[in-house]
Amino acid sequence: MSDISLDDFLKLYRTPSLSEDPAVANRTALRRISSQSGAAFPLVRTQGVLTTIIKAEKDGDFHFYVETERSQNQPDTPMATCEIQGLAAPGDETDPRIPGFKQLASEAVEIYGIFRAWPEHLRDSTQPHLFEIHPVLTIGRVGENPIDFFDRVIWPTGEDENEPSRTFRSAFGPPMQLSVKRRGNRIVFATPSHNMKKENYIHVDAFCIGEVVQRADWAIAMVAEKADGQNLVQCLALRGTPAFGDFAAMQNGVQYRIGGLCGLNIPALLGANPTWQAQLCPILSVEEI
Repeated sequence: MSDISLDDFLKLYRTPSLSEDPAVANRTALRRISSQSGAAFPLVRTQGVLTTIIKAEKDGDFHFYVETERSQNQPDTPMATCEIQGLAAPGDETDPRIPGFKQLASEAVEIYGIFRAWPEHLRDSTQPHLFEIHPVLTIGRVGENPIDFFDRVIWPTGEDENEPSRTFRSAFGPPMQLSVKRRGNRIVFATPSHNMKKENYIHVDAFCIGEVVQRADWAIAMVAEKADGQNLVQCLALRGTPAFGDFAAMQNGVQYRIGGLCGLNIPALLGANPTWQAQLCPILSVEEI
């Protein structure tokens, strides 16, 4: 895996006005990111200056932002959004990694995590974005041993066993009347409302279809809402995270309650005819029904 360029990351998204459709602003930069990451994609590694840390949110997540040395002096340039999952329980910041993480503010850091595209914060966050590194798996000063967060690839506030499972349409489906089109070097998500807002962490009840394929960094499986295998969705579990073993043990034709983080399949966006294909990446929990 080669480092991706943070400059490429910052080229990918510009906040649209309310009357504009969201878009991947630079298809060439997105293709470069995917190519440089190699077979490990969507795992990526990059370097930048950690300029802003947002205090832990209600779900215990820490959002932070990284920029290039040049762009940190350009306030109109977007920042790269990053997220550590569930590091601080509500009202509890006793995790011993938190002080070390906070000390990285204003430092040049190396970040390793999952490169993710999902439209939950297109216009409504401190730094509106379509792309982010989420979850962050390790972070540290360049050239030093990083802080490891693989164990935080879990439900941020603890899994709610009573949370209703979502239908595939509501969890993964494209916004109403969505059209995905290439316009020059951009990939535009056109809808009548100019909005694509979707949820983030979800549960679905799904049948495992075929074998779970294990790779160096991932286990990958296709799941379907019904046993006939229609409407397949790709799921990826990251090796070394708490849900990996249960996911890797899934059996063909068996129904499971699967929890995870939604994202868009970026290779599907980069095709000659870009399409909306959602996936669960990473998987956070698996339970046989």
